[in-house]
Amino acid sequence: MKSHFSVQILVGLMLSWALAEAQSGYQIAGDEVVVERVSHWQQWSIPTHLARIHEDGSVRAHSLRTVFNVLDDPGFKRPIVISKPDPRIGTIDSTMQFDVFGEPIRNTLNELVFDYWVRPGISRVGSNPRLAANILDGDPTTFWEPDPRDPIEQWWIEVDLGRVVPVERLKLQFVDESLGDPFLRFIMLLSDRQSALLHEPNSRIGFQLFIPQDAPNTTQREYIFESEHTSPELLPATGVVSDKKLTESLRRSPEWTGRKIETIRIVITDTRGGRAGQIDQEEWEALPEAERGDIVYFARDVAGREEPVDEVTYQALEEQRQGRRDYYRRELPRLAEVEAHGWGDNLGINLIENGGSYVLTTDGTNTLLAFDGDAGTGFSHQIRNPKNPTANVLTIDMGGIVRLAQTRLVGSSRGYIMRASTGERDAQGNLKWQRISPEERERNIFTGNFRDI
Repeated sequence: MKSHFSVQILVGLMLSWALAEAQSGYQIAGDEVVVERVSHWQQWSIPTHLARIHEDGSVRAHSLRTVFNVLDDPGFKRPIVISKPDPRIGTIDSTMQFDVFGEPIRNTLNELVFDYWVRPGISRVGSNPRLAANILDGDPTTFWEPDPRDPIEQWWIEVDLGRVVPVERLKLQFVDESLGDPFLRFIMLLSDRQSALLHEPNSRIGFQLFIPQDAPNTTQREYIFESEHTSPELLPATGVVSDKKLTESLRRSPEWTGRKIETIRIVITDTRGGRAGQIDQEEWEALPEAERGDIVYFARDVAGREEPVDEVTYQALEEQRQGRRDYYRRELPRLAEVEAHGWGDNLGINLIENGGSYVLTTDGTNTLLAFDGDAGTGFSHQIRNPKNPTANVLTIDMGGIVRLAQTRLVGSSRGYIMRASTGERDAQGNLKWQRISPEERERNIFTGNFRDI
């Protein structure tokens, strides 16, 4: 089960004071207690995903977004566990672990120990990897294109969003006509998960086929695909939106927007190769050698009819039997930009490290798997026991008071209750709770499991 939290407006912070033995997080000025310096705030426990301490001693709310281009999020990373030494995908970074004395930590096999992180970016590419990063640089004049010397089976490129995201819009932008061509035919493989292994079989990643076009294309330079349902926070598209929708394969609640995606692989399936467009001999000779396409030779019979022949046959013919020569430019399939717009600011990821917490009144369950941004992991949440109403209850503390734009759960449940609290307590000191889930979902005996809540 996954929980996806996106914050719209920060309305307050609950900061807890952490006493240090010889330090204080304030100073006394007359009859005032003043907290204004960085050294003061460093003695306080602050939820770093909700607030930041600035050099001038001020504390400001962290800027949190709703729907944005998740691939343009250089500051995002999430920790992952890697147990195999196999080659890894391109979106994984590592840092060496050190002990308190500054010495590298080694395991029982005397191997260095690393922390691993995954971020948005290019995860895999089948051809021409040196150009891959161009599709995420925001520059429509740079591009990725496959190496024409590679077989077409290698003409693909893959991006990783760094975590599973409810994506409401995918946009593919090809170069301008003066710089190249769109893909003649292509497909997209989409998955809500990823594998850290570079050479993982497609079946292990869980790809699902998305067909973006019905016919070969030589003119359309922009493709925009949106989910079946979108939210008001999604800005209007700048171009024509395709009627092909990013539809969830599993049943979801009526309010659900977006399609859960982490991995997007774009695969070219057809090309015009060396015959993209016929040009005259002078234009052909003026092209860079790498952009010159085929020359088609024709033999002429005594009646003046012509038929194509190979170059060797053509050169062996008598001059009067040599017919015309047709010149072509090579196709330049060039992808300039890829965008994925979705709910990317998920407060659930790195919840504990950022100052939040949770309590599950069930023993022996690794609840952290619900906050790792990975659709491939989860935990079993036991059913509530009416005879013991405090058992099997998961309580999540965000670390501060926030106005939640959305709360999303991805999992499988016959019924559930979700309540929220601002932290206010009653006369007995207990938190005041308010139900935020529909009553009809508490006992769900007819509909079946809620996949996305």
